[in-house]
Amino acid sequence: MEKMPNDPVEQIKYFVDTRRHLKEMSPIFLEKAPDGLIVINEEGYICLVNERAEFIFGYDRAEMEGQLIHVLLPEGSKREGHGQHIINYFKNPSVREMGADMVLEGRNKKGATFPIKVSLSPATTTEGVFAAAWVRRIL
Repeated sequence: MEKMPNDPVEQIKYFVDTRRHLKEMSPIFLEKAPDGLIVINEEGYICLVNERAEFIFGYDRAEMEGQLIHVLLPEGSKREGHGQHIINYFKNPSVREMGADMVLEGRNKKGATFPIKVSLSPATTTEGVFAAAWVRRIL
């Protein structure tokens, strides 16, 4: 990128060009985000993941995408009840922290469990409503 010009008209052009460039780069920012990104549809199927999600859970994206989100949860009661949580979330989707008063756990490809923090944000598209789960592993 060029340095900021001094001329006000050139500054406007600079900001327009910079904004266009950053919009083109937004998929790169999502892919390289410091938190795992897992996008699911209303049925709980994983539609999209980023590199960090692959690292956190130990799966390649091709192994995760198309699977139910439950594959990333520990076996047991929390996993079994998660389907109802998905249904409830999509009835009133909002930006929020998931399980704010609980210790959440993820499960990697090898079956090991680990504590995580998850934030949710919905997006309505022409294809329907999706939920983005931003996942951070707690060390």
